Amino acid sequence: MPLVDEIGVDACGGASDFWYDVSTKIRKLVVSHERSGFPRISQLIFTGTSASDACFRHVVRDALYDLVSESAMAVGDRPSNSSTAEGQWKTLFEFATARGAAEMAKRRQEGPILCKQTDACRKRREGTYATRFPTTMSLSLY
Repeated sequence: MPLVDEIGVDACGGASDFWYDVSTKIRKLVVSHERSGFPRISQLIFTGTSASDACFRHVVRDALYDLVSESAMAVGDRPSNSSTAEGQWKTLFEFATARGAAEMAKRRQEGPILCKQTDACRKRREGTYATRFPTTMSLSLY
């Protein structure tokens, strides 16, 4: 695996099997995403406690080197170690975490991806929700 050659087993705490599994799962996820007919990934958002971990960033780069554009991979390139850049980096990840959580909540509310809804199911859904939720809504803030 190129990851071990590039950064060495010691750089990841000797847990090369763990990081290899992470890399494999990330790659399988993206390949299945593209096979399902979705557009190519154009942006990556790292979230979670390991988002700034050097091993995680290397694993993502290794897993997606030929599947994602270089500009999308740039999110994994850490800026210089100056205190200003470090502060900007932390702010970016706080924003990315919030954005990722909001996106996941939105997708959860939209329903299953690529769901093939029958006419009977669609009519039942439209009849159920039509009386509860108006199709247009206006909000006023005072």
